[in-house]
Amino acid sequence: MSARNKHGQCPYCGRHAKLTRDHVPPRALFRARPPEELITVLCCSACNKAASLDDEYFRLNLALRDDIGQEPDIVEIIPAVLRSLERPEAPGLRTEFLQGVRNAAVTTPAGLFLGSRLAYNVDLDRLGRVPSRIVKAMFYRHHSRRLPEAYEVHTYAAAGFRNVGRELAEETRRIFAPLINTQPVSVGRVFSYWVSFEANDPNISVWLMLFYRRESSCASQFLAL
Repeated sequence: MSARNKHGQCPYCGRHAKLTRDHVPPRALFRARPPEELITVLCCSACNKAASLDDEYFRLNLALRDDIGQEPDIVEIIPAVLRSLERPEAPGLRTEFLQGVRNAAVTTPAGLFLGSRLAYNVDLDRLGRVPSRIVKAMFYRHHSRRLPEAYEVHTYAAAGFRNVGRELAEETRRIFAPLINTQPVSVGRVFSYWVSFEANDPNISVWLMLFYRRESSCASQFLAL
């Protein structure tokens, strides 16, 4: 039976409904011709439609970062990112982005003021919805069932851990230590993930996701529990 006519349980919301094909990671993160190893899951049309808006927001915020802007895969999708801001049918994305643009001070690590430049505010909750959805989709791929309702996915941008205290930094390293010696699963150059499942409860897992292969920067890394 084709995905177009299939009914079943959505791995995201749990509803039983007509299912549509969803790409994991989002197809929008790739150039016009994504790699063949792009993963798909079947989900309800409501979750698929809502996800497409978050995917655009996620792609926009990653593509405009100055620390990954020269990555070849980013350069190739910039025209599509700019078109998404210009589309008449997408005023919400454009308005939200423009309202968040502001002047920000630029300083050295020692605190020396270098001037100001344009920056933009990011809705971290909305940004985290994309990697959280990826975790739910990949959990379904690993276990052939959705994550139980009693469990939640918590996602954090690794960049937010740069200036945390020693105690939190040590706890974070302890949690993600099981991933250090494992091999990642990669989809082209755009997306890689590492995962470790709790031996006593396979519903508990730790994920490290890397977008656009920036190992030298935490900007495109997301941690999920």
